[in-house]
Amino acid sequence: MTISEPTPAPEYATLYRRAFEEFGMAALWRSKPVPGPTPADALAITYSLRVEGNAMASTRPADYTVLAQRGGETTKLEWVDSDFRFFPTIRDETFGYVLYPVDLPPTR
Repeated sequence: MTISEPTPAPEYATLYRRAFEEFGMAALWRSKPVPGPTPADALAITYSLRVEGNAMASTRPADYTVLAQRGGETTKLEWVDSDFRFFPTIRDETFGYVLYPVDLPPTR
């Protein structure tokens, strides 16, 4: 019986794990690491890093909540801001800024 060296992980698996270690949730927040990555998993992460940026360029969506008070009345405003808005906000006389109509959520 001979004792042999353990088989090293394929290079793509090493690079896959390294992407999560180096960039983590800042750039790969949409992805969850898998224990045994395949070449397809590594390609998907490569694509995510190319499209969504790196740790310096991509941020997670931010949730905001504000209680606005005026004249004894209070209104709670909640919104999410992210890098994934397609169009810029539009200046509005009543509300300050509003979403571009295409970015509005569909009504239920």
